[in-house]
Amino acid sequence: MWLLHRRKSETASAEPSISAADLRRLLEQGEGITVLDVRQPAAYAEYPGSIPGSTRIPPAEIPDRYHEIPRDRPIVVYCT
Repeated sequence: MWLLHRRKSETASAEPSISAADLRRLLEQGEGITVLDVRQPAAYAEYPGSIPGSTRIPPAEIPDRYHEIPRDRPIVVYCT
């Protein structure tokens, strides 16, 4: 799983990360990647755009919707 960081000022995470440019390149190449948008509803309201083909599951809904997340491909988690 990779994390897509929206702001360069964010602190480093223990999880591997990917830049927006690298993600775009992989998606354009047709790589089998799932983009999971886990932004809170307030953050989504502030920035309502989404990455084409992404799956939006707010954090509170993940336990009930976990089955919607493919397990057979890399997952990029988009958060703010």
